[in-house]
Amino acid sequence: MQSRARTSLAETAKKEFKSAGIDFESLNTFVSARRLTLIMQISAEPKEKLDDIVKRTLERILKEFSWPKSMRWDDSSVKWVRPIRNLLCVLDGKTIPIKYGNVVANNISFGHRFLAPKSFFVSSSKDYFSGLKKGKVMLELEERKLAINDQIAKKLISLQIISDERLLEEVAGLVEYPVVLLGEIDKEFLTLPREVIISAVKNHQKYFVVEGKNGKLAPHFVMVSNITTKDGGEEILKGNQRVLRARLADAQFFFDEDRSTSLESKVESLKKIIFHERLGTLFDKVSQIEQLVEKVEELSQDNFSLNYAKRAAHLSKADLTTNLVKEFPELQGTIGSYYAELDGENKIVAEAIADHYLPKGKNEKFPVRIEGAVVAIADKVSTLTSLFAAGEIPTSSKDPYSLRRQALGIIKLLCHFKISLSAPKLVEYGLALLNATGPEILKSITDFLFNRFKFFLKDQFRPDQIEAVLVASSGDIYSDFNKLVCLSNFLDSKEGQQTFLGIKRVLNIATSKNLKNPLQINEKLFNEHEQNLYSAILKAKSEIHQTNHDATLKSFAKLAKTIDVFFDEVLVMDENPIIRANRLALLETATKLFASFADFSVIDNTQRC
Repeated sequence: MQSRARTSLAETAKKEFKSAGIDFESLNTFVSARRLTLIMQISAEPKEKLDDIVKRTLERILKEFSWPKSMRWDDSSVKWVRPIRNLLCVLDGKTIPIKYGNVVANNISFGHRFLAPKSFFVSSSKDYFSGLKKGKVMLELEERKLAINDQIAKKLISLQIISDERLLEEVAGLVEYPVVLLGEIDKEFLTLPREVIISAVKNHQKYFVVEGKNGKLAPHFVMVSNITTKDGGEEILKGNQRVLRARLADAQFFFDEDRSTSLESKVESLKKIIFHERLGTLFDKVSQIEQLVEKVEELSQDNFSLNYAKRAAHLSKADLTTNLVKEFPELQGTIGSYYAELDGENKIVAEAIADHYLPKGKNEKFPVRIEGAVVAIADKVSTLTSLFAAGEIPTSSKDPYSLRRQALGIIKLLCHFKISLSAPKLVEYGLALLNATGPEILKSITDFLFNRFKFFLKDQFRPDQIEAVLVASSGDIYSDFNKLVCLSNFLDSKEGQQTFLGIKRVLNIATSKNLKNPLQINEKLFNEHEQNLYSAILKAKSEIHQTNHDATLKSFAKLAKTIDVFFDEVLVMDENPIIRANRLALLETATKLFASFADFSVIDNTQRC
């Protein structure tokens, strides 16, 4: 929220002051746990009644400022993310008494809440920065982050933290005068799964995780305090170590409890967990995932272990019944993977259990093996078809079940692992498992999936090339992606550009003559050049490869050379209507051949990426 507030304040201030006719040479914003600051240098000519304009503009900015969460704290009607205790507003050394709720601006500020709580007067930005520095406040986020990193480097000589920019940003936003402390973890807890320790230390306590140069977790953690103490933070560390020990002790207890029974035995308990009130239990969903795994194997003919993938699908949700996942829900899948391996399951099965939730959001981490990818695809297709069948269809403003992310995950997995299959057929099978067949819902889901596919493609390819390929789509997402890669690279080459010109010459005549009805070819009417073109078309047609798109484009390149000779030697629009119709029919055959690969008519090859 701090980062968003800082950006929002800068953008709103620029807009509002320009709207008020006030020019400024510079505008900077700062944010910390206790203050949100705007500092402007207004251009020369302080205007008539500038004080009043600034007052009205700032009060409007405050009134319109929004937070994701806000609260009331007094009898005024205003709301803010936290209670406002002080407003400072100074222009050219003069206090501007802006008002927000019951608070009226003055010319004082305060130092650190604990280390230097006394107020100080402010008549300029120089006073403000100087007063904060003396008052043990680092206003700039980057300064706090740098101070934290510097102190960590000094504390850890032979150790290192697991780098985490997001956590660094978060803890730097919680303090105004960072003080790094090195705490200890009881070694007995290091036998817990690595991810459990990391989650307890990082996610729950907001500490940095420490490891040795060998990558193994060390019995330490790094925390960032907001205060210096005479004892060097000893009492602060004791309290935090006590809290962390209790959390890890709970984790150890839950781990031992969970291990008293096998992961397989926990699958039956999924019958007690409702997936969706209109869709049944998680046990039902697991059954769908297993069957969808089989369908992926049938449709794709990919080389992977169906037995391992099905076993992983069967166990994929079992850890949702465990105590450890209830305590650390962010570790679902990961805990199941640990338990599966401890139960003696094959390593491929264990990995697939952990990986079937991937990829997550913006995280581009993918499953280690294709078995994990297949289970992930099956799980996401199950979720997509089930929730659409239940009427939980995303709108432009709401997607409570993150179905856009699920669809994008399917697309990324298919493309990353080069899994070639018919997405509509897989979706249709998923719907059949739910007894929800029908052309309308099938179209609804496939349209949704391919709209996400277009979104996925737009950052990598030109819009005209995307349209050209998807018009001729067979429903195979990876094949379409691979075709786009090949087509884009081909059209960027000299050979591709020459081929495109030959194709365009054919398409231009076909388009200009608006050939709606299929024409019949009579080979007996062919001259030498017509026969050569027809033979080249048939040869290219025989060489079209459904998966090797480079080979198809190479065959088009050969055909294009024959097309060039044909146009040089033959007048298509012959005076004889029979000869003319036969030549148009020949070009129509070539047009259909090109259209089977892509709609070249929508490509503008004058563009460059």
